Amino acid sequence: MRPRFFIDEPFGTPLGTDPQPSPGLVVVLSAVDAHHARTVLRARTGDIVELVFPASRVVTEGVVEAVDPEVTARVTRVEVGSMPARLEILLVQGLCQPRKIDEIIEKGTEVGVDSFLTFPATGSPDVPVGRIEARLERWRSIAREAAKQSKQLASPPVRVAGDLASALRLLEAEGWGSIVLDTRASKHLSAVLEEGVVVPPWGCEPTEPPARLALWVGPEGGWTEDEVNALAQAGARPAHLGRRVLRTETAGPVAGALTRGFLSDW
Repeated sequence: MRPRFFIDEPFGTPLGTDPQPSPGLVVVLSAVDAHHARTVLRARTGDIVELVFPASRVVTEGVVEAVDPEVTARVTRVEVGSMPARLEILLVQGLCQPRKIDEIIEKGTEVGVDSFLTFPATGSPDVPVGRIEARLERWRSIAREAAKQSKQLASPPVRVAGDLASALRLLEAEGWGSIVLDTRASKHLSAVLEEGVVVPPWGCEPTEPPARLALWVGPEGGWTEDEVNALAQAGARPAHLGRRVLRTETAGPVAGALTRGFLSDW
């Protein structure tokens, strides 16, 4: 399998005069990707790689041109253009133990979650702000590596909000519909999606731009009644995932996968 690298500012700097990903364009890999190419992949001049341009959602074939002091690659063939997406998924995770967030981001990215937002909920562990900020770069790195491994066209952004109210304001400003996962809900996630209230119903043509759906997952202890009420007042639809009670690190990726599959948007 050919290694995949994302070429996007500030991670890659085009050296050619053509800003579009076309044959002949030479790019510089990011410092992190260059280190990985040299030390893990043992890249050599002439190796074939995949170069992804997230801004234009284009995948190209490339060839390594140099490995020292910088790793550069030249686009040889444009392979895949953008595909119409039915839905953009944001996973909003009530803060849990940071090591569990690692797993949520990795598995969520692999199944097609487009971005992540975490915030300290009422039931969240008492994690110092400094520790969260320090972990943020790790989470973004995990998302990037998972996106490359699972052949995504972009690396999911990872953000942190200060509290529930801040998260709700952010989503309202960005135009997200919301489904809150709650074991006490009366309807299964598929039933809420079938109603087509939050996103276009199954069978509809993809929208342009794609619909935006936020899936809300509580921390280890779940949501409090006050949080459920606040989410409901903000327009979030409640849903459950079935008879089984999933761990917080499992629920988000499962919900993302179910949503993608249900809407034929895999």
